[in-house]
Amino acid sequence: MKTRLAIIFLASAFLAGCSDKTSEPGEPPPIKITSPVDNATLTDPVIITAAAGTGYTFTRADFYIDGDSVWSDSAAPYQYYWDIFVYSGSSQHSIFAIGYTADTSYTSAAVSAYVSLTSGFSLLSAYAPSALAAYGVTNYNNVMFVATGPDGLEILNVIDKSSPTYISRFDTPGQAMKADVYFPYVFIADYSEGVTRADFSNPDSLLQRGIFTSQAVVNDVAVSGNYLYIAEDDGLSIVGFADPDSMNFISKVGMSGQGQPQFVVVRGDTAFVAALSRFYIIDCTTPASPSIISAIATAGQANGVAVDGDLAFVADGSEGVITLSIIDPANPVEISRYNTGQQVITVDTGDSVLFAGALSGGVYALDYSQPDTLSLADQIDTGNMIWQVHADGPYLYVATSGNVVILRYLP
Repeated sequence: MKTRLAIIFLASAFLAGCSDKTSEPGEPPPIKITSPVDNATLTDPVIITAAAGTGYTFTRADFYIDGDSVWSDSAAPYQYYWDIFVYSGSSQHSIFAIGYTADTSYTSAAVSAYVSLTSGFSLLSAYAPSALAAYGVTNYNNVMFVATGPDGLEILNVIDKSSPTYISRFDTPGQAMKADVYFPYVFIADYSEGVTRADFSNPDSLLQRGIFTSQAVVNDVAVSGNYLYIAEDDGLSIVGFADPDSMNFISKVGMSGQGQPQFVVVRGDTAFVAALSRFYIIDCTTPASPSIISAIATAGQANGVAVDGDLAFVADGSEGVITLSIIDPANPVEISRYNTGQQVITVDTGDSVLFAGALSGGVYALDYSQPDTLSLADQIDTGNMIWQVHADGPYLYVATSGNVVILRYLP
């Protein structure tokens, strides 16, 4: 019995020597949460940061939210990206970190954070590029590419959505109208000068990596696999870009006199084209010989298209937004329509929410959870003509005639 008690005593002593330590009152803390500050109110994701005190070095720091371990970081600065959008509504949370040395650990004081989420649109920021106009916008890992017409492509850091910051500008030979990304390349629809490719491995200084010279005006470009799909005034061209320094024409679907392609999206090996008077679905399974599956006349002017599963949404100018069932791509069927009373020029999809932008400045969130009925969930006015909306998670990037607007939308 005495032997057993001795073993228990020694084990307890060993565990006590490896237990967590906290600083005495008045002493500088070994580890401290420096962001967010205590009692902060959060409306967007935040990077939680823990700093080691003077004289302390940790092999790792573990982060805890409401007592649950959520992340471990082994290199200073110790950080965790906290996506508060996993919560609904408003809620209070406690945050602390534990820093580990070779033989012990230290726990920070807890800080409180109040998550405050409001449904609908929230305006986060508006950024005016050097050209004071934006024709197209896309985002890749918090790097935003803004097509500014004759001033080329402007690149912004949007980690902090409330305060975009300038990184660099890439001059193009023509007028940058739209762009699409396939890392490490950004492809720029350069209007009268075709498509320009640039390497953005270093966003501070983009490098040109080839130009595709088109025989017609280029309005938009989309990337899928190793191919470019280029919306030109007289048709859709397919171009290969496997060569790092050149782009090679493969084929073209001519549409001269049958609509002027303005916008293209590609899902797998199928292209969807908004061409003013028509909407096209094109089979590109064999890039060398693409074929039109279907073409339907639109009542307005089809300028934009978005696709989600078996649904296609067309921005049809004065006729508003059309929802098409494309279960049978050879026979698209209109199942709903929403008329905003404005000329709708661009659309993109979120999570069962369609975002539509009107030429006069309105942005609309349309619920399509019941596809046969588009219903208005919210709307906001940007104050400028809208050229493109680009959805990325809860954020919406809006290219307008005066600036780029960043919105957040929560259902």
